[in-house]
Amino acid sequence: MSFNTVAILRDLNGAPIPQGYSPSADAYKAAAVRQVATAPEEWAANSVAWGKTAGGVYVPLQVDAGGVVQTALTGRKLAVEIGEYSQVLSVAATSGTALITITPPVGELWRLRTLTLWVVTPTGATTGSHSVQVRAGVNDSDYNILLANTAFGTTIEIAGNYIKAATVEKRPTTEQAQQMAILSAVVTNAKPLYFLYTNNTDVIQTNTLTIKVAREVEYLAS
Repeated sequence: MSFNTVAILRDLNGAPIPQGYSPSADAYKAAAVRQVATAPEEWAANSVAWGKTAGGVYVPLQVDAGGVVQTALTGRKLAVEIGEYSQVLSVAATSGTALITITPPVGELWRLRTLTLWVVTPTGATTGSHSVQVRAGVNDSDYNILLANTAFGTTIEIAGNYIKAATVEKRPTTEQAQQMAILSAVVTNAKPLYFLYTNNTDVIQTNTLTIKVAREVEYLAS
């Protein structure tokens, strides 16, 4: 049987009374009441409220000392943070390299929102070029999200999420694709963010590589 196959309880005037259906008895039972401790003039039903879990199991609801139902929020915990990761370089002429690794803390996932980067030409260079490759997750050219290569005497600059200054090569080639590449980058503690600077000029690079990153941080459950 079920709740809709038996009659509900009524008072002397035929009006329904506070009650609940008992599956074991296949009948409605009058709700017991008791005086409210904090308001003696009021009476409350002595009953249990139930909720259904995502797995389909019914469990009693929990309340605090004031009778407020305890709830827990679910979903992603997010924040927006800004960091500067500049480094003074000391990179030998003719194919010298420097790798800067930005590693999120354990339990954080970063989505890039703004990338700003610049480095001036090696002082005194008379030939060649210098470049920056930005990589997400793995330090390998297959995982480049940006490549900016410029001739000696000129600055490498990324601003507004696109390559503003690079005279030899830009990858991706369009500003829109560069912006999408940055905004699509996701890094974690195990898969960090890499910046590979290469000096192909004829003098040592001793200037500063400036890197500023604004990112959306998602705090992962442990």
